[in-house]
Parts: sequence; structure tokens; C-alpha cells
Amino acid sequence: MVSDPRQESRELVRVTEVVHGTHETKGVATDKSEGLVMHENAPETCMDKNNPPLTFGVFKPVGHTVMAFQSDTDLQAAVHALAEHGFSSATWVRYAPDEMSALVDVELQDASPLAAFGYELDLAKVHRILAEQGCSFLVVHAPGKEQAERVADIARTMKAVAAQHYGTFVIEDVVEFTPGPAPVP
Repeated sequence: MVSDPRQESRELVRVTEVVHGTHETKGVATDKSEGLVMHENAPETCMDKNNPPLTFGVFKPVGHTVMAFQSDTDLQAAVHALAEHGFSSATWVRYAPDEMSALVDVELQDASPLAAFGYELDLAKVHRILAEQGCSFLVVHAPGKEQAERVADIARTMKAVAAQHYGTFVIEDVVEFTPGPAPVP
């Protein structure tokens, strides 16, 4: 049976929109052991640090988990755990505290009034507080349920002070941030 390439193309764009929130991505990289399909033309890096995904002017990396770590040692331990669980270095992006502060400053200036209806603007403010306390951030591409659960487990065991998984419609607190004095590393 010959498949209709137009149908395949539409299906791939639909999956891309759900997973990445953009039409620019040409594939979905997933783990074959989870029974998911790996497209040959999947992107090497799932998020561009210099052009982060925004919704209404606010950071929203759909299909990613954002983790904040108080120390570089904890962040490095998380990176090592990710590698041990099959995540390549192309699937994560690091933000130093000053980089996250700068991103949040731009977001707060450029945010649409519609951003106030979602959780994204509140999270931007939490990310600023954490950055001011010296936290570094790791943004990990985890589009599938199993991948997101693995990253969530890593966040909890590797001492993330906060972590959220960004879905298309819901942002799940994986490790809930509790405001208070800055923890001692």
C-alpha cells in the first residue's frame, strides 16, 4: 500500500505542534524502548537557548522539564544521571543564574496581558527569585510521559530546589518551590 505523503506531512506537523509548540521542528526524537516512534529527521537540539519558546511573551518550553539547582555539584549530578538514563547532551540546556535573570527581565517587560491568566508568569517570577538566590537551571527535553517521569525522578533525587514539566495545557510542579531564605549549598 502506498501512503499519501501529504497525510504523513500533516501528521508530523500535528505531532510537532503538540510536542514542541512550533511548526519549525521536523521530527520527534523519542526513546524506541518506550514503544514510541523515532523520526529520522528529528532535531539534534530540542530548544534553542538563544531563541527560547514563548507563549504570550513568557517562557513556555512545552515538552520540557525545567529544574533549578542551588549548587553546580547538584546540577552536574543531574546531568550525569540524565546521561545514565539515555538522555544525550543535545536534549538539555543550561542557564546560569544571570542568564535566567536576564530572560525573566525580558519576559516581564514583553509579557502580554493574557499571560496573567496562566501559570507561566508566576513561574517566571519564581525563576527570578531562584536565580537571585544563585540557582542554575537545566531545561530537559522530555516530550513523552515516560521521559518526563524519568526526568522528574532525577529532579527529586538530585536535590532540585524546584522543577516543572511544561505540557501543552498544564504545567506540573515536579518539585515544588517553597519560598524562604536561600538554602546553604
